[in-house]
Amino acid sequence: MIKKNKFFQKTLKYILLGGIILGLSVGFYSLNFKEKKARKELNYSKIITDLDNLIFLTKTKEKDVLVKEKPKKKILKEKKIIKELPKKVHYNVPFTAQAPFRNWGEPWQEACEETAVLITMRYFDKRGFKDKYDARQALLEIIDWENKTLGFYKDTDTKTTAKIITDFYKYKNIEISSDVSLKKIKEELAQGNLIIIPTAGRNLKNPYFTPPGPIYHNLVIVGYNDNEQIFYTNDPGIMSGKDFKYSYQNILDSVADWDYQSKTINKDKKIMIIVKKPLNMPVY
Repeated sequence: MIKKNKFFQKTLKYILLGGIILGLSVGFYSLNFKEKKARKELNYSKIITDLDNLIFLTKTKEKDVLVKEKPKKKILKEKKIIKELPKKVHYNVPFTAQAPFRNWGEPWQEACEETAVLITMRYFDKRGFKDKYDARQALLEIIDWENKTLGFYKDTDTKTTAKIITDFYKYKNIEISSDVSLKKIKEELAQGNLIIIPTAGRNLKNPYFTPPGPIYHNLVIVGYNDNEQIFYTNDPGIMSGKDFKYSYQNILDSVADWDYQSKTINKDKKIMIIVKKPLNMPVY
């Protein structure tokens, strides 16, 4: 009986010991499994998507790296919606002739570029002209600046004329364009801008020019009229130059720039100055 009890106690002891070992093994295995599962989950890239960005979270051995990429968008061809241009645009731009007192001697005979700029700037700064004395004094100030800064004032090409606007007037909102087409000119005018255009003066065939007319001449385009097929211009070369009408074709055929090297006009060089309206100025 004693032997049986000892055997039973010994067997029970082994069973209990085996149970403890088994429990510990299961627990250890469970913890190890969970840890492996967690690591596995961390090793996969997690992708989070929102409306604007795709954010890829990647687990590395050293640290988490956040990579931000822009979503790929479908490339659609832009359809340019161009509003139909008005049939007529005409701005009431102040005017002075380049010879305010009808004296066509020097420097007035050579002051069409300066006058074209002056007309344009007096429109955009809303000052206009008080009288002939005001116009003459303003022109003399420009010519004086040219002589001191450039060393001359006669026959300035388009790029030099533009410097009067940007450097003398400190007005930077301009564009020098070689796209001298009817479409381009009309588009700019429709946006409230003015055009200073250099021409072969004699090609204009203005009946009020003293024959044979100027070789090189600048004027300001202030509007257009499709029904009449004309540009409205402020032409400083004549006393009656406010809103003077030139046909579309006449202006386009006459565009020419001054060439310093040959000291005459270059009819093959089509160029113009687009003087853009101030941002706070309404179009009409």
